[in-house]
This record gives sequence, structure tokens and C-alpha cells, in this order.
Amino acid sequence: MSSVWYKNGSPLISSDKIKCDINDRQHTLKITKAELSDNAVYCIYIEGVKRQIELQVEDYFTNDLAIYPTKPIEGNTISISCEVKQKNMSSVWYKNGSPLISSDKIKCDINDKQHTLEIHNAELSDSAVYCIYIEGVKRQIELQVEVYFSEALAIDPTEPIEGNDISISCEVKQKSISAMWYKNGSPVSSTDKIKCDIKDRKHTLKIKTVELSDKAVYCIDFDGVKRQIQLQVEGKIS
Repeated sequence: MSSVWYKNGSPLISSDKIKCDINDRQHTLKITKAELSDNAVYCIYIEGVKRQIELQVEDYFTNDLAIYPTKPIEGNTISISCEVKQKNMSSVWYKNGSPLISSDKIKCDINDKQHTLEIHNAELSDSAVYCIYIEGVKRQIELQVEVYFSEALAIDPTEPIEGNDISISCEVKQKSISAMWYKNGSPVSSTDKIKCDIKDRKHTLKIKTVELSDKAVYCIDFDGVKRQIQLQVEGKIS
């Protein structure tokens, strides 16, 4: 006997996901890789006679994907984690659709029912959509890494000449954070000529009576979060 299947009153047809099968007197609707969206009332009509049943697909996840800290900034160690109902299930993590593997920066960990992706020393480039696949079931979440700096490195005066007192400064979002300054890759410390100063969120490198030899790339490092700027000193005598 021919039959028609319905989902919440709408007729179903066979597809890659759904198979409507008749074997002798047996009528079967098969749903491959069931999703929560498959929750519905299913009905079969055979020659005007119908029966229906409600399908409830249980959530695979006991705790959905979550990001910690909830408002991550550059330099943080960030974890993205979830919990499923079965223990020690294999999983694959993806970043913007590309699979991830553990490295010095990224760790993929399974502990009982908990699956965690850990990102060390987060950068702005780590902002992405992260997805976990567990036995064909997936969840995804968007990570936005906030910039560490509220004001970028700047030089004052903007066009320094020999003899000027100059400052290179920036402002960060956290108060009284220690930082290290570098000149062409070598660490800089306070002297009679150079002062490294922290005031609240503002970090300043002051150079007194600047010379041509002070031309360099200056870098500030907050425990792995770095910014750099090129200082050009103009000669007083052209």
C-alpha cells in the first residue's frame, strides 16, 4: 500500500537526510543524523487512514559552547568549552571552517564529558567562528577578541628634531599593568636620559634632548601583547 509521511502537517519526500521506505507491510521513515529541529509530530497516511506520533530529539549537549573569559582581550588565555552526555567522545574543532590541531598556542582537550579548546596569548587574528563536531553533531560560537589598547602608540612631537624632549606613549584598557620597552629589539630601562613611566592606564617612554642616534623602532610589550612605532629624528642642521 502506498503511504505519505507528514511532519507537523507538511508532506515529506525522500532526501539525503530522510528516507521513506516500504518493505512488504512495513512502512518506515528514517531520519539520518537527527537534529533538534527534527522534533515534530510525524504522521503517516495510508489510504485515508492515519496514525501520528511525537518525536522528541534529546539535546546531545548538557552545557552549550561558552567562552571564558566572557569578554576576552588580547593576551588572555581563552577557553571555549562544552559538555556532552557521553564520556570520552572524540571531537574535532574548526576555526572558520578549517580544522584545528593542538599546538603550542592551541590545545584541544577532552576530560570525561567536557570538551575544551584553549587559546594561549590570544591575538586579534583569533577572532573567528569556532565549531565543534562530535559524532556528526555540531555547535558553533563566535569569538571576538577585544583590542588591548585604547590608544595606539604615538610620538609627541609628531616630527621631532635634534634637541627636542620627546615622548612615545599609549593607553591600555587595564590600570597599572607592567610593561617592557624595547629599542630595535633591545630592552630599555630608565636612565638620566630615558624615563619609562606608568600613570594609571597610560604608558610613556620619555627621551630627553633627543639625538640622531635615538632613531629606532620602539616597541612596548605587555606580557606578549606588543605594539611598535618608528621614531625618526630630524637633524637640526640641514
